[in-house]
Amino acid sequence: MASFNTYFKNWNVLSFWEKFILRTCCYLPPKSSALNVYHIKITDIAQYKNIYELAFGSDLWHEVNEKVVLDFGCGRGEFVLAAAMNGVKLAMGVDIQDNFNNAKELAKAIGLSNVHFILGDSNIIESKSVDVLTSHDAFEHFEYPEVILEEMIRIVKPNGRIYIKFGPTWMSPWGKHMFGTFRKDRPWIHLFFPEKWIMRIHSVYHNEDVILEKYSKRPGGLNKMTVKRCRKIISANSKVILEKFKVDMVYNLDFLKSIPLLNELFSSGVLLVLRVK
Repeated sequence: MASFNTYFKNWNVLSFWEKFILRTCCYLPPKSSALNVYHIKITDIAQYKNIYELAFGSDLWHEVNEKVVLDFGCGRGEFVLAAAMNGVKLAMGVDIQDNFNNAKELAKAIGLSNVHFILGDSNIIESKSVDVLTSHDAFEHFEYPEVILEEMIRIVKPNGRIYIKFGPTWMSPWGKHMFGTFRKDRPWIHLFFPEKWIMRIHSVYHNEDVILEKYSKRPGGLNKMTVKRCRKIISANSKVILEKFKVDMVYNLDFLKSIPLLNELFSSGVLLVLRVK
């Protein structure tokens, strides 16, 4: 294998222990830096529909039929296209990162007229203008999740629903969300080592020009959302009624749900269904 200096231009910035962790816990040789380059194809839409159903349940399509739906933190926009092709009156997506151009082009190419993407802050969306809001694997990335929940509530009509699915949760084996960096057989290392070390290793591994030291400074952010914190945020908001709170466990270890701490360490994700008052 080539020397580490060959792979990582900032290798010598790392401390002895940071280098040790990279050598023993990261994928070597490094995975391609082009992992995020992906083009959605029309044949992929059925797959995204199935993923949506797994996250929110098959009843979702009845809930959103002929309604205005917003995907909050829509990412590449694949779920917006899936909704637009499955009975939704208007499928909207909003995200602060410009990753949905491919989805916009595909929507235009196949003649989907019920798709609308918004780049930037959601405050340009009219209050009480959306029937159903979904958020798939985004809630753990918002820097101020309490504020984002208030914004979601502002956008949704009275008696409208908010569906939130996110994971992995922070204390789960892979809660650091660095799947292309740290090996899957190195669980919980983000709980054992300092945040500064993990982020510096991540920056060097991906040859980033700026060496980051906070999870919140990653592209997309990461707010260390635990199951307990999520419950607290929802319970503290009097503008919604909690209709469903479901915690999924890794390897189907559901018997651990009732055991404090273990229900965090072996959780994989959370599903919320909220009704706006």
